[in-house]
Formats: sequence, C-alpha cells, structure tokens
Amino acid sequence: MHDQNHKLAAISVIKDSYKNVLVHLKSYLIISYAVMLPLFLIQASAPINMDPNGSFSWPLTFSLLGASILLILFAIYLYRLFILSNDQIFKVSINDLMKMILKSFLYSIALGAVLILAYLTLGLLFGLVLSIINSAAGGDPLSGARLANIITYSIMLFMLIVIFRVQPTFISIALGHKTIAMKSAYYYTRDNNKNILLIALSCYLPLIISGLLFALNSEVNDANNLISFLISPLKMLPYALQLSAGSLIYKELVMDVAAQHD
Repeated sequence: MHDQNHKLAAISVIKDSYKNVLVHLKSYLIISYAVMLPLFLIQASAPINMDPNGSFSWPLTFSLLGASILLILFAIYLYRLFILSNDQIFKVSINDLMKMILKSFLYSIALGAVLILAYLTLGLLFGLVLSIINSAAGGDPLSGARLANIITYSIMLFMLIVIFRVQPTFISIALGHKTIAMKSAYYYTRDNNKNILLIALSCYLPLIISGLLFALNSEVNDANNLISFLISPLKMLPYALQLSAGSLIYKELVMDVAAQHD
C-alpha cells in the first residue's frame, strides 16, 4: 500500500452504482424477494407491532434478530452479484454461508459498538464547542433545536463515512476471502472522505421514495403486507446502492492495489 492513496472518481462511482443495479436488475429482484419472503410470511401469519412504549418482548427480539440475519444474507449475495461472475454468485456451501453470516453479524455488532461510542464522544465534543461559540456570541448556550440539529447531522455524516469506509471488511467476508480487518479497510479507503461522502449521499437519494412507501404502508394488515412485499425491492434500493457503491470502491481501492503488488 502506498503512502498516497488513489483518489476515487466520485461521479463515475455514483453512475456505476446505479448502473450496477440496473444491469443486474433481474438477479436483484430475485434476491430481494427471496430474502423478504420469510419476513412477509412471518408478518402475515403472526404480525408483530413495534411499540416504542412497550416492555421487553421475546417475539419482537427474535423478529429483529431474524430480520438482521436476512439483511446480512441480502448483503452477502448482492456483494457477490456485483463482484463475482454469474456462475460464482450462488456457488457457496451451506457451511461456508453460515460462517459468512456469523462473521458478518459479529463484525456488525463490533461496528455498531464503535458507532455508538463515536456518537456519544462526538456528541459531547460538538455540543461543548458549539455551546462555547454560541455563548461567546452572546446567545443562550442551551438554545435548543438548532444546536441539536447541527450536532446530529454532523455526527450522521461522520458515521456515514465510517460505514462506507469499512465495507471492504464485509465484502471480503462475503467473497470468502481472507477477512480484511476494519482498521485495514479504513486504511485502504484513506484520502477519499469527501468523495466517499458524496457517493454515500447519492446512494440514499431514493430514501425519499422509500420513506413515502414506508409511510403509506405503516398500517399492519394483509393487504398492506402484500403491497409491502411486492414493492420491497424499491424499498431496499438505497441499501442496494450502498452495497453497489461499496463493491466499486472495493474493486478500485482494494483489488486493484492488491493486483499491483502481486
């Protein structure tokens, strides 16, 4: 690995991220419906409602755990779809697939812990700095909404960069290669924070549509469950674009560098 890293062409990666999904649209639809089918069947047979004020619930816990595993499975197969040749996508044994899911799940927990710690640390730091600036300017140091929004959005952007920069770890697991540690993944993607942030934000543009679709299907009933299942590939599109962009970043910043050294 060189001291100065290769710079991503952000616009090119953005275009290719969307193109990736369109080129593999048929396979994407198959994978989306295959992953979402178990969730649809569970919700149709035994609906589980999220109650923010409710107490601890084992059914809800198992449902969330199952959904997490299905999302990991979805990511594994999409990474393989975007990087491997067609005859290699599903060429993985059940035993190897279970190991991939378990390892991805454990790394996801580790990443979640890091992000929570970063959120708490940066929240306190940004809050202190902005409060001092606000107070020095003659304002109320605790003047609420604006200060909270600035802190929240700043941290969200930082966390988004981190998520995209550690994707090589999860891709290496999905491909069955030697696992790239998150520290190494972060090093491979260095010198590209601005470009990665632009790529990340572009991947989540379809969230506007997805958010509307989630709002329209918020009521739990058989008809809405069926509609939600049918439009699930559209709802999952922002996440699919994230995986597509991550695959392109991996090819350019990890595979190409490894090939040069070989």
